[in-house]
Amino acid sequence: MSTAGNAVGKDVAGIGSTGGIAAETVKPGQTKITIEIAPNGLTATAGVKPTISGDYCSLKDLPFIRDLIDEDIIEESPPTVDPRQVTMALKNQGIVVGIDVGAIAALMANPTDAPRVVARGLAPTPGQDASVELKFEQETSFHIPTDDSQKIDWRKLIHVPTVKVGDELAVKHSLRPGKPGLSVTGEVLAPPKPKDVELKAGEGCKVVDNMSVVATRNGRPAMVQGRIVVFPVLVQEQGVKLSTGNIKFDGDVVVKGNVEDNMAVEAGGDIDIMGNANNASLKASGRVVVYKNLIGGSVQAGGVGLLHLKHCADWERLTQKLEDCTRIMTQMTQHPEFAQVIARQGWVLVLQKLVDSKFSCVRELIEHLTAGYKGVEGMSAKEVWDVLTPLQELLQGGSKPENAGIGKLIMVTKIARGFHESMSETNEDRLSFKACYVQGTYVEASGDIIVFGPGCYQSHLYAGRAVHVQGRPGVVRGGVVYSRKEVIVNEAGSLAGTPTLFRVDAKGIIKRI
Repeated sequence: MSTAGNAVGKDVAGIGSTGGIAAETVKPGQTKITIEIAPNGLTATAGVKPTISGDYCSLKDLPFIRDLIDEDIIEESPPTVDPRQVTMALKNQGIVVGIDVGAIAALMANPTDAPRVVARGLAPTPGQDASVELKFEQETSFHIPTDDSQKIDWRKLIHVPTVKVGDELAVKHSLRPGKPGLSVTGEVLAPPKPKDVELKAGEGCKVVDNMSVVATRNGRPAMVQGRIVVFPVLVQEQGVKLSTGNIKFDGDVVVKGNVEDNMAVEAGGDIDIMGNANNASLKASGRVVVYKNLIGGSVQAGGVGLLHLKHCADWERLTQKLEDCTRIMTQMTQHPEFAQVIARQGWVLVLQKLVDSKFSCVRELIEHLTAGYKGVEGMSAKEVWDVLTPLQELLQGGSKPENAGIGKLIMVTKIARGFHESMSETNEDRLSFKACYVQGTYVEASGDIIVFGPGCYQSHLYAGRAVHVQGRPGVVRGGVVYSRKEVIVNEAGSLAGTPTLFRVDAKGIIKRI
């Protein structure tokens, strides 16, 4: 009986005598080494294949042999592998790093197994991105003593973050470069480049040696649109009343008392009222927090963000029409006949005719938004005018010829879209108004409205993101509650049938705690 480890005779089970197919196994040592290098260059895999050459082949490579020869005589011996074949194959592929002698020996012992990794390179070590560590709290917090025996002064539990001149507000941790690696062929593999970060300081602070930010005035620190700023804080110790007059301050206002009837507080930052507010007018570019009761009056929290919320649909429509107009103007400049008209009449005049004939609502939207933001100041307001002013100049022919062109329209359109989207994202996660109890008040907030006490009675609540009436009993009785995304309350309406209206946008939700 012949086996695959030896040559099968040319007369196997009568094949040769009948003039049929003759087959012989591969001769001992006749094997092929395959080497494959991974795409990242970090591993090399070796495998063993018996070769087919001349009159010799492996029986297992001839499937029809099994139909001609009894299965019990087809006995194959695994191909033999000389380790020098593997090392030579690696050398021919230029593989010089991380050769695993043990893996080669394992391959020799079981050459018919799946290909083995026989060389490993050195992977590059990633670096670490630069980061900024803030040294201040960003939210007002309650500091409750943990010692039960300690006397609690409820008037001192509320902590408003403040800093003094020279205080360190943030430090930059430098990026750390990674370490290069080596491929199995000895090629240097560069590590991913770590990202750097820039310290940005706004009003009330400065960057020192590009490594830290320090305060240049007393006030409340905050992170605003990627910049660290210090808002000045006005502390009204005895409340706001007739003897103090109305308060209008460019930074934060902290009232350590009540805001009495018919008084007004207006702040360029946040308003924190430790007592009650009765029939008062409260306006803040930031958030408004009334730690006790809010009865009567009105609240506007969020500044430009609130204005943008009111005009959100106008901004979306304006940017969409500008994008449509830009697309048409681009197509016109690429058409030979229209290009001649533009060259003859002037780009701005053609744009104005296109707007008047096809996009007449653009002028109306610009006028409406201009009136809506009139008198508003600050960083975000400047971004509004960076959009509206160039548009007014284009449509009124006020742009200089050298500044006019399709590129000008494209640039202004991109700025408009970017501002609209950034302001929408800013309103998403921002607390705008918070109070213990609200009654008979008109409240507008660009972000969230939270009532954490008994509830809300006969009031109008308008929130850019969410309304949560989460205290106990957490009741909403009477009035109107509107939120773009969600309204969450514990109890709504009354047995007496007091009209209570809840509204959310199309994808919003209304649910019970």
